[in-house]
Amino acid sequence: MRFHLTPSLPAIALATAGLFFLFQNPVFSQNATLKGVVTDASTNETLPGVTVKAGETGAATGADGAYSISIPAGSYEVSFTFVGYETKTQSVQLKPGQTVELNIQLGDADNLLQTATVTSGKFEKPLGEVTVSLDVLKPRLVESTNATSIDETLVKVPGLSIVDGQASIRGGAGFSYGAGTRVLMLVDDIPALQADAGFPNWDDFPVENVAQIEVLKGAASALYGSSAMNGIINLRTAYAKDKPETSAAIFGKVWGAPKDEAKKWWGTDSSEIQLPVEAGFNFCHRQKFNKLDFVLGMYGLYRDSYNKDTYSRYGRVTPNIRYRVSDRLSLGLNMNFNFGRSGSFFIWGDDSTKAYQPGLNSASQSLGRLRFMIDPNVQYFDRGGNR
Repeated sequence: MRFHLTPSLPAIALATAGLFFLFQNPVFSQNATLKGVVTDASTNETLPGVTVKAGETGAATGADGAYSISIPAGSYEVSFTFVGYETKTQSVQLKPGQTVELNIQLGDADNLLQTATVTSGKFEKPLGEVTVSLDVLKPRLVESTNATSIDETLVKVPGLSIVDGQASIRGGAGFSYGAGTRVLMLVDDIPALQADAGFPNWDDFPVENVAQIEVLKGAASALYGSSAMNGIINLRTAYAKDKPETSAAIFGKVWGAPKDEAKKWWGTDSSEIQLPVEAGFNFCHRQKFNKLDFVLGMYGLYRDSYNKDTYSRYGRVTPNIRYRVSDRLSLGLNMNFNFGRSGSFFIWGDDSTKAYQPGLNSASQSLGRLRFMIDPNVQYFDRGGNR
């Protein structure tokens, strides 16, 4: 007697699923998980974007400095790399199915050659690996010199001079009034030269919120066009960190009488100005709100110059916002609004008593202006930590 059994579809599906889990479980059980948080050794702040590599598998820390890697069990030398910080390597033994937590603190690089730069190429790299002449100015230089505009700091760079507001590196650009400059000014990698005249307005740049200033000495037209034939000045603004940061400063300046009293035009009954003065303030606040980074910079200037009919009434507001969608993706919006009025002259009266006064009716005034820049941006890190 023969029996024929016809299995039902549910029975076939159940058997297939059983065989799948029977053969797959041993495979999954051979993997282990390595996770942890990477922080700054001096400030204990989390470090996003750190490259973590174990064998052939890599990952990048998220906005909160955390990472997680699923790798086969075994012994590994796990490396933690971040531009501007020392590279640290840690040995770890992973067993099948085990989860190991490895928290790491990275210290600042011991020398300037590890400073992160981006101007010489499209990706960040240590200064020591850059093949062109590149200087990096840190914000402490701006603070120690009490600079009220970026050009006052740039004159400290060897080989860089500023003639009537236009930068020249190693004398390679020359000077021609109104003909533009061959040194490209960037703010967070975005060109910031005045569109009509091709020169930078130094008062537009946020001296109160500087992460670092990179000065590339030499032609860079292959990356940035003919405006960079003599070099690049790249101002990189700072972002919020784990702890809120607030800075504020006030400044002032008074000009005395010239050695030749005949050249002094102020302080008389007929002059509107009794004493040439300059006063102002700057303010910056950086803070994180969960996934949102917020930066607000403010600057104000009141100046009556020792040059007659030359003055400035100026204000600037620079809000920056960044939202971290995920560990690898962030959206940003950088803004710069500046407004004010000013006066100046082109030709002086003569070389003696009217050295500080306009001649040939060359005085001009800007009764009111508003300039602004809005820069939306998207930043993405792949699994290897590349941006």
